[in-house]
Formats: sequence, structure tokens, C-alpha cells
Amino acid sequence: MKKSKLFTIVGSVCLMLVIAALPFVAACAVPTVPTTPTTPTTPTTPTTPTPAPIPEKVIEIKVANYYAPTHRLSPDAFEQWGNEIEKRTDGKVEFTWYHGQSLIKSKETPQGLRAGICDVGIWCVSFNAGLFPVTEAVDLPLLVRVSAEGSPAMWEFYTQSPEMQEEWSDYHPAWFHVTAISNFHTKNVFLQTLDDLAGMRMVTGSATKGEMLKLLGAVHVNLTATDIYPALERDMVDGCFYPWAPQRSWKMTDFLVYHTIADISVNGHAGAFNLEAWDALPTDVQQVIDDLGMSMSGLCGATLTNESAWVIEEMKAAGHEFYTLPADEKARWVEKLMPVYDTWMEKVTSKGLDGQAVLDSWKQYAAKYQDTPYQPDDWWGRAGKKE
Repeated sequence: MKKSKLFTIVGSVCLMLVIAALPFVAACAVPTVPTTPTTPTTPTTPTTPTPAPIPEKVIEIKVANYYAPTHRLSPDAFEQWGNEIEKRTDGKVEFTWYHGQSLIKSKETPQGLRAGICDVGIWCVSFNAGLFPVTEAVDLPLLVRVSAEGSPAMWEFYTQSPEMQEEWSDYHPAWFHVTAISNFHTKNVFLQTLDDLAGMRMVTGSATKGEMLKLLGAVHVNLTATDIYPALERDMVDGCFYPWAPQRSWKMTDFLVYHTIADISVNGHAGAFNLEAWDALPTDVQQVIDDLGMSMSGLCGATLTNESAWVIEEMKAAGHEFYTLPADEKARWVEKLMPVYDTWMEKVTSKGLDGQAVLDSWKQYAAKYQDTPYQPDDWWGRAGKKE
């Protein structure tokens, strides 16, 4: 009993001592290091993606071409030229083609081009008699044999002739070319002498060749290429004074089965820009086009020469008949044609120009390329050859 009471007293004393020591224990405890407040993180500004460069707007070039789309010049020369320019300019320009007089009639091309209906026009220069009198020297008879020779000669004539450059000052020529040589193609009468031609109704679009027909005793009928087929079908005309290739592309071969070879003359053609359209082109694009001037002229000439060769073969295979004028008979035709030189000379001289000097210049370049046509460039493609 006494022992139990003693434990109780001792326990109580110990408890009192522990309670009394608590303030001192608390005072000796390791102080807590206050936490440094975290600096708020500045929100990250989202990175704006770099915008993709805006592609340069492609320049559309509208081309009015009076040749039929099936004429080999259209795909093999004209479109081939456009594709090459698109390639060399990395797609800065794109050509839209209006073949076969679908945008402008052939004889309205110079006026339509100046008015901005198209950006590039392709047409026969002498369809508009007197508008380009210096250039019409190219149409004079017996100076050019084939297009492959005459086309580069015509381009060089332009680049070296101040008189020719002056009459093209309202346009920017991209190239020039001449047709294959014109001969006589008839429906019912096989021409073999000058007398056979008398009174025959013959189609040609060129003013210079129209004068030649009259000098030879024929009746000149002036029709556009699209009107020739129905005129032949209805017997409104007897034949054509035309190059070889258009007879296939305009389907004249359905009717014209007699071919008299006199090898008289060619016609000069132009591919030219509207001046405002030209001035709107970047200078590097202009340079590409100018650099192709001689080569494009050569391509047109080669295309016409190559196409004419196989068109003639197709005609022969279809049973067409051919006759080449003997030298003495051709001399009669040539004598009749000589006044066309006088008419041209008077026209040019009336403009205050030295017609003889202009003619001598053209003859010089025509002779330069005889037997030495412009050699093919690597971008040409098939150039009128039959595949």
C-alpha cells in the first residue's frame, strides 16, 4: 500500500518536471528557414510562325494566231516557243492560245493587237497592204526558195534595217518568218501554161500575191483561210495561189488535186507584242523573249520546210497530180511578174525612203541564208517533222 502511493507521488513529480521543461525545449529547437517566395514565371509568348512567301502572280499572255490549230506551226513552233519561255522564266508567264482566228480575224490582227484585244498577234504582213511597205519587200517574187532560208533572213533584215524597225515601232516583234513558197493548186483545170491561168478565179490573201495573179491574167479572189473550203465546195473559186502546208490544215486537199509548181514567192509573217503588254513584262522576261528572236524565226522556217515535204508526199500518195513548169514557160510567167517590183518601189519611195537601198538590203540577207539555213537549237522539238 505504501509502495503504491510512493509510485504515484514520484510519477506526479516527473510529469510536473516535463511540463515545466517544455518552454525551454521549444526555445532550443532549430528555427525553420522561411521559404523564399517563388518569382512568378512570365508567360511565354507563343512563337508566330513565319508566313509562307506569297507566290508571284503569273502573267497571262494572250496570243491571237490566225493559223489553224492543226497547222504544224501552231504546236511545233508557236506553242513550243511559249513553253520554252515559261520554262526559262520559271513560270513567271503563262501563254493562252487562240488559234484559227478564234479571237481576231487575220486581217484585223494589227489593229486588234494595238487595241489590246490580245497581247501577241501572229499574222501575214501583207494582208494589210501598205501598212508595212518595207517589210513587204519579203513578198517580192523569186528571192526566197524555202522558208528555212527566208525566215532567219527576215529576222536579220529587221535587226539591221532602220527603215523596217521604224515601221514596227508601234509593236515589239518577237520573231519573223516566211511561208513555204507559193504555187498554184486547182480543182478542175490542170495548169500547164500561162494561157491556162487566164480568167481563173484564184484565192490568195496577200495583197502582193493578189497583184501577181492579176499580172498573170487570173482573177484575184480575196478570202480568209476559213472561207476557202466552202468557196471550193460551192465552185465559187477555181483554185489557190498558196503554200503547201495550209492546204492540209484547212482541208483544201479535199478539192485541190492539181498542183502546178512555179516556185514564185513567199509571204512575210510576224509574231509581235502589244507595246503596253510588252512594257508590263519584267525585264528578265523581256530578255528571254528577245534572246529567242533569231532561234524562233529559224524554228518557224524549219517547221514549214519539214511539214511541206511530207504534205507533198501525202498528196502524191492520195493520187494528186503535179506539174513543174519548164524553164521556157516559167520565163514567160516571170516576165509578166516584173511590174510588181515597180509597184513596190513606188510605194516605198512615196514614204520618202530609198527603195533601192531597202531592196538591196533584203536581197543581201535572202542570199546569205541560201543553202545555209539556221541550224536547229536544242529546245526546238520535232519542228514540223512527221512522226
